[in-house]
Amino acid sequence: MKAIEDIWKKGNEQVGQDDSYTPEAILKSIAEASGSITAGLLKPLRFGIAVAVMALLMFGYNAFFYSMNLPLMISILVFVFVSMAIIIYLWDQIKSIRDLDQTDMNLHELLTFKIRYLNTPYNRALHCISLAIVLATFTINLTIENTDGIFELRKILILSAFYLPAYLFTYGLIKLSINVINKQLKNALFNLEEQTLISLDLEFRKQRRVNRIIVVCLIVLTLAGLAFMLFS
Repeated sequence: MKAIEDIWKKGNEQVGQDDSYTPEAILKSIAEASGSITAGLLKPLRFGIAVAVMALLMFGYNAFFYSMNLPLMISILVFVFVSMAIIIYLWDQIKSIRDLDQTDMNLHELLTFKIRYLNTPYNRALHCISLAIVLATFTINLTIENTDGIFELRKILILSAFYLPAYLFTYGLIKLSINVINKQLKNALFNLEEQTLISLDLEFRKQRRVNRIIVVCLIVLTLAGLAFMLFS
């Protein structure tokens, strides 16, 4: 614990001795970090829209083959509307985030607002992204299992048992990444209040590592879902 305190003390002494660490320079660095964090918030939303669009197109494709299967056709129509709702909500969040850095709020107010934003509308967006991934995987299963417009009830029950844990696991993965972004915002706010530049780069490096882990896990989860369906 003392070693960590020594590092922080040394960093604060460097800020105090280096003329380049003026209040203006600190403000500029934190403002740039805030913009980079905002860009990080947009990426999951764009990914969610892309996946939801894929699900929407695939549901439309499958509707042609299951048109004579009324129960499944009704389900497909419901999922089409859900996919559209996800796209609209995520697109609205993208526009809201883009407008954040164009507001008249000062930097302190902006960072505080972004921290609050992550805990409410953006958290709902994470659920939308997770649901979009599940729906997209389901459309693939619909295509693979199509037998003259018939989809076995047993298969649907098996899928239901898989998709709920998959949904929760996917949400947890994305939430892990957002928790790192939340920590970045809190760190930036601390630096602004204390007029320091401590560990900003460290948080961004951590974000990149977490993102790589999440991509690998999502790929493994998708392949596991397809394998589970094929061999069940």
